[in-house]
Amino acid sequence: MYAIADMVMRGIVTFRKVILAVVFVTCWSSLSYAQLLNGDFSQGLTNWTVYYPPGNIFPPANGLTTIDIDGPGPLTNSTAYYANPGDDSLVDLQQTVTLTLGVTYHLSANLAMTTQGDNADGGTIVGVVGLTPIASYSFGAVTAGVNEYAVLSGDYLATSSGPQTFGIDFSRAYGAGGTPNDYITNIVFDAIPEPGSGALVICGFLSMVVRTARSRCRATIPLVCENGYTRRRSGEP
Repeated sequence: MYAIADMVMRGIVTFRKVILAVVFVTCWSSLSYAQLLNGDFSQGLTNWTVYYPPGNIFPPANGLTTIDIDGPGPLTNSTAYYANPGDDSLVDLQQTVTLTLGVTYHLSANLAMTTQGDNADGGTIVGVVGLTPIASYSFGAVTAGVNEYAVLSGDYLATSSGPQTFGIDFSRAYGAGGTPNDYITNIVFDAIPEPGSGALVICGFLSMVVRTARSRCRATIPLVCENGYTRRRSGEP
């Protein structure tokens, strides 16, 4: 009888451990779930919308192309979105993302710039959520035939939950036409797991396992608890 009770107790504890482990993995995965889709443009412009601000005189040249996005770096030719912006021809690349209040998200992307002539402004690329800038990079003055490469990086603390507009804004201080081309690809916008969140989930998991084992031991009067399981009292039949 006692052997059967012990086997049942072990089975209950093991089952609860498995269930809680699944819950832990699910919760942790949801924190790091990719918020943004098709950031490498491997599916063309799927999930993206090209937006032209109403103040434009004419839309700038833009679209997808192939470029060595980091020059001497480890990345080779990549599909990238490019724009040829000016102060009279701006363009934004947008996508709807679902954010959670209080969660911090990290933006990263590879940038490049090419130009056929010297120019006082190689363009500026800004990552935004709604009207809030996350990160910005300006190429500044550029030299003919000299390609430049950079990384766009920044964090955003969500101030509300639900669908929001993520955008990549291209701009330049002077008019478009024969001006530098700016490129972007490998756009990632993911939640940053808080260091304490994983520890809290683990602590809760262990606490529930211990409490379950203790409560089962107390409910079985003829038995005593040892390491979360049960055994016969000394001297009992």
